[in-house]
Amino acid sequence: MGTELVVGDVWTRLTRAHRKGRRGAWVAVAYFGKGAARLLRLRKGNQLVVDASDNAIKGGLTCPDDLITLSKKGVRIFSVANLHAKVYVLGTTALIGSANASQHSARTLVEAMLLTTDRKVVERSKAFVRSIAKNELGPEQLQRLRKLYRPPQRPLGGARRKNKRQGLRVDASLPAIRLVRLVPATWSERDWTEHDAGIAIAGRRREHRSWKLDDFQWFGTPTFERGEKIMRVTREDSGLELVDPPATVLYVRSYPYKNGRASLVFLEGPHRRRRALRHVAKQLGRGGRKRLKRGGRLRRETSDKLYDIWKK
Repeated sequence: MGTELVVGDVWTRLTRAHRKGRRGAWVAVAYFGKGAARLLRLRKGNQLVVDASDNAIKGGLTCPDDLITLSKKGVRIFSVANLHAKVYVLGTTALIGSANASQHSARTLVEAMLLTTDRKVVERSKAFVRSIAKNELGPEQLQRLRKLYRPPQRPLGGARRKNKRQGLRVDASLPAIRLVRLVPATWSERDWTEHDAGIAIAGRRREHRSWKLDDFQWFGTPTFERGEKIMRVTREDSGLELVDPPATVLYVRSYPYKNGRASLVFLEGPHRRRRALRHVAKQLGRGGRKRLKRGGRLRRETSDKLYDIWKK
């Protein structure tokens, strides 16, 4: 058990720790530049959290090709738009400091990292990475990012505009959840015909084969978008209100219905049991039931709490 400051040969020590770290790897690093997949050779089952927001991709700070390379190897990729941390948990070793995963960091910049094998620090570092690993990127999302990528126009690490609100605590930005309220309904033959056609398309768009496909019917002009996070609250015939875990929209199929339009919204989500609304509201804390009674896009802090609730 020990702790030391590593300066100069940061990437040599990172690589050495990763080779020894057969117990897994949990990495949260703001930017994952071109060539980083060769620099940090993560393995199947490892978790990598990066800033893969559109802005980071367009600025060349994170390279989708390298993320795709790791994804094909079975590495789980997550994105946090405002990530700035550089935390590498490699087996029983944690390195925390300044180094992004990039050739620029490895060859040009003067980096410093604290290396520790202190069991408590390693476990807390791992817990931090896992706590923000919520917005997982699948193959189609990575391919979309690939089209946005532009090589960086200036060396990384240059001066940046200071945040005027420095000193405030900033949590990991995750996609806001949209809450929809539903009631059971009897489907017509036309509804089932549209469902059969739509489920085939949704099946081809799946990002996570281990997740389940689901759907719901919506009346009126559809405003749902592919990739949007949806949480459904269904009032059963018994009066009990049940909440499904957040799921991702794969496909929206709209069709004429009486004097207007109906839509079938197809989603994929993790295998989690539905929970009674009163229990979820209690976990949200004060005002939780009121927030879940309203439909529409939830505030960021409420969305983040719901991600945590369903991760348990």
